[in-house]
Amino acid sequence: MVFRRLGSFGARWRGVFNKPLVYAGFVGARLHSSYPVRINRLDHLVLTVKSVPDTLAFYSKVLGMEIVTFKGNRKALGFGQQKFNLHQLGQEFEPKARNPSPGSADLCLITDTPLLKVAEHLQVRWLPPYRLTFLSSVTISAPLRSFLSAFLPHTGADIIKLPEHVGVAVEEGPVERTGAVGSITSLYFRDPDDNLIEVSNYKQPPGQGHL
Repeated sequence: MVFRRLGSFGARWRGVFNKPLVYAGFVGARLHSSYPVRINRLDHLVLTVKSVPDTLAFYSKVLGMEIVTFKGNRKALGFGQQKFNLHQLGQEFEPKARNPSPGSADLCLITDTPLLKVAEHLQVRWLPPYRLTFLSSVTISAPLRSFLSAFLPHTGADIIKLPEHVGVAVEEGPVERTGAVGSITSLYFRDPDDNLIEVSNYKQPPGQGHL
C-alpha cells in the first residue's frame, strides 16, 4: 500500500518534471528534472587558511595531494579531477566569498585506500617540509651547517628547527555514512585550520547498485 501510494505520487509529478521520482529504498532518493542547466561535477573549491605552507604540507603529506602552482604564484592542492585553491587569510584573491574564514569547511573525500591503512598512516610521525622555524641566535658547527644547507630549505639563517609532529588524531570512525551515490564508511579528523575532514570508502564501487 505504501509503495503503491509512492508510485502514484511520482506519477502525478511526472508531468511537472518530465521524469518520475527515483526511489532508492529509504537510503536516499534523487529527483531528476528537465531543467535547462545540469551540473556535472565539482571542479574546485577555495579554502581560506591561516598558513598556505602549513596547509600544503598537511594535505600533501597526510593525504597525498599534489601541490600545484599556477597563475601569479598561487597555490592549489590537486587530487583526481578536482583541486582546492588556497587563499591566505587577509590576502584573499578577488572575487572571494562574502565571509571567508579558516576552519569553516566540512569536507568528505573518497579514497580507494582501505580505511585501516588510512588510520595507520595518520598515526605515522611526519615532518612537514614547509613548516620550518628559522633561528639566527644559535651557533652551530660548519659541518652541521653544510649538512642542513644540502638537505633542507633555508634562508641563510644559522639553524633550522623542525617542529615534531606525532600524527593526526582521528576524532571519529570508522562509522557508516551515506555518500552522494551510496553507502560509505568514514574516518573524521582535522586539518591545521580545524576544518573537519572526512575520508571515506564506498562499500562497493559507485555505479554498482548505487544511485
